[in-house]
Amino acid sequence: MLKRIAIIILAILLIYISLDRLGFETDIVPFLFISAVAYEVMGIKRITERFRPVALAIVVFFGIKLIFEVIGKFVPFDFRRFETDLLIFLISISTAWIRLERFQPFITSIGLLISAYFGFSLISKIPFEKSHEIGILLVIVLILIALTTILPVYKKLEFLVDWRGFIISAVIVIFVYCLFIRPILVNRPGLMNLFDWLIVLTVFLKSISKLRMEVVEVEVIGKHERLSDVKRDEIVDTIEKARMEFVERGNKSPIIAVLVKNLLDAGYGLDDIIKIITPIVRYEDRRIPKFAFYWEKEMMRRRNRERRETVLNEVLEMLERR
Repeated sequence: MLKRIAIIILAILLIYISLDRLGFETDIVPFLFISAVAYEVMGIKRITERFRPVALAIVVFFGIKLIFEVIGKFVPFDFRRFETDLLIFLISISTAWIRLERFQPFITSIGLLISAYFGFSLISKIPFEKSHEIGILLVIVLILIALTTILPVYKKLEFLVDWRGFIISAVIVIFVYCLFIRPILVNRPGLMNLFDWLIVLTVFLKSISKLRMEVVEVEVIGKHERLSDVKRDEIVDTIEKARMEFVERGNKSPIIAVLVKNLLDAGYGLDDIIKIITPIVRYEDRRIPKFAFYWEKEMMRRRNRERRETVLNEVLEMLERR
């Protein structure tokens, strides 16, 4: 950490000297230095380390402000109009990476909603013809991220984390098409209709393919004679190591091999063995999506472990009933 702070001091000192010699304002440089050092210092303690994203947002703010102060010397640009909106936008969106354990989904969602408001205000002030529409797109995207963050707290809606990238990509493509491309094709209705249907068809087919990828829970119900206590205990003791491999790492092969061997030794028929191991064979972890916050990935790993344990317990209960 001391090395990084030393590098920060040297870098900020170099920036300060360079700006001073070129005749630029250097009032922002101390704030940039203090926020950068604060970011590094917050990494010392675990209790403060979880709030480092907010400090990083402040560093980014002062860095952007310094850049626009330099640009303002060559191009007329009033950065003060954007200061408040940009600062609150960066701080609120940084809450998505704050580590608050059980309250993380709620804090993240609130931060994203606040950033949607100030992000729209920020973009709307940019002197660009379509800035208002782009601001609306940003609001829609951030609201979708907020919804797909808070709703997956309920296990039945966990799939929304995996759908986030697809939903947001579809919204952006449709929005850009309607905003920039479709107006150009107004005088060519045939080509416009072709593009309209291509987009609709692409979204529909992609939705169907994602639905097919969803994990289908399988129930196996059976009534058979109960194993003798001795045989059952032998099976349970033998599969303990394989059980840990399956529950902790998701490796199905050892537990399936151990179950098949012990059930064959116990005199089970092939049909009965297939029925017993079917839940494990068909079980698949819910895939960890690319477009997910770190804490969402941890949540899904934890829930996958719980699902594996549930499936294995169901199989053991079946053995106890036989």
